[in-house]
Amino acid sequence: MNFKKNAQGYIFLKHFNNIYLPTYVQNLLIKNTCEQKNLLFNLSVNEQNIKNCWMELFSIIKKKDIEIIVMASMHMLPNNKKDFKKFCDILQKNKKEFIFIFENISCQNLKELKNLKNKLNFARKLDEIL
Repeated sequence: MNFKKNAQGYIFLKHFNNIYLPTYVQNLLIKNTCEQKNLLFNLSVNEQNIKNCWMELFSIIKKKDIEIIVMASMHMLPNNKKDFKKFCDILQKNKKEFIFIFENISCQNLKELKNLKNKLNFARKLDEIL
């Protein structure tokens, strides 16, 4: 018998990377990605629309039955050092895979995610200079 991996969608209600995507668009992207990758799709959760609030993301990471978290962009990850450290600490205890749709990137572990985040920070600094 072939078991599907259990995936949870994560929807960000705020602007990310200077874009805003309505909830229904993000949910369609996540659902389609799960279908294409043959994942078991769980209804997406919406993050609170409060600055530096990652409550729903942290909650998903702690769920034992969720193996993969699917989100529209890696720009939805915590963007300050304190919150990103907390995110990494929680992720270290609860191994998860991440799929970032816009970047067409999948991260299998925390090391890959940190490398990706470092590249993102470097790109942001370059944008500020240029």
